[in-house]
Amino acid sequence: VRREDEQIVFDFEQLSHVAKQLVRILDNSVEISAKNAVNDSNIILSKRRIGIGVCGAADLLIELGLQYDSSLARDLMADIIAVINYYSKEASVALAQVRGAFPLFNESRYKDKDWTMRKGQKPTEHVNLLMWEKLWQKISSVGLRNSETTAMPPTGNSSRLVGASSSIEPRFDLSGTFHQVSADGQLAMVKVAQEHIDGSISKTFNLPNETTVTEIDSLLKKCYQAGLKGVTIFRDKCLNERAIIKT
Repeated sequence: VRREDEQIVFDFEQLSHVAKQLVRILDNSVEISAKNAVNDSNIILSKRRIGIGVCGAADLLIELGLQYDSSLARDLMADIIAVINYYSKEASVALAQVRGAFPLFNESRYKDKDWTMRKGQKPTEHVNLLMWEKLWQKISSVGLRNSETTAMPPTGNSSRLVGASSSIEPRFDLSGTFHQVSADGQLAMVKVAQEHIDGSISKTFNLPNETTVTEIDSLLKKCYQAGLKGVTIFRDKCLNERAIIKT
């Protein structure tokens, strides 16, 4: 973020620059991973999959004065992730021109224009369909260096190392108490993020202790309808209750 006319704004230009640099760094790391692979390194090299994600999303929203469960917050996060996805693909194309496309490119779905441009069907303020149309021309010509460039890991350990909130999750306070955001509010954020991410997002819901079985059943159905691939649910104090039951 930066200050502009007495306001705090998000620096999308810097974000696009960082996304491009990370692609080069992570593509180099693929070589290191392949050299140290316990099993067949061809699996790593054939797809050259990398994954740029985020952490500190909730902290950013607090800094900007936005409520986590709001349309403005969701629009901003969608825009941020769309920029990461687009410019990481642009950088991957540039690398393909120099280093070659990932070996399985010609057998991949990137040969299908509609599939490749599916992320462009959800335009944001800084990424639109015309940009994806131009990028498609490059992809169809030289390919991509990496089969995937974006992911959304939970960043549990890494976010603690840097003192930031985890991934796109709401914030926990120092006591570990969850800043109450409704399950529907959490799910809405995951949905907009998934629209601009290559990998599938798994979601952990932290719910009040009084949440009922019926409410959890309804939430799981909503997750399925939203296309979530993995869901974990914790009720507040549920681990303590389990320990009591065991004893």
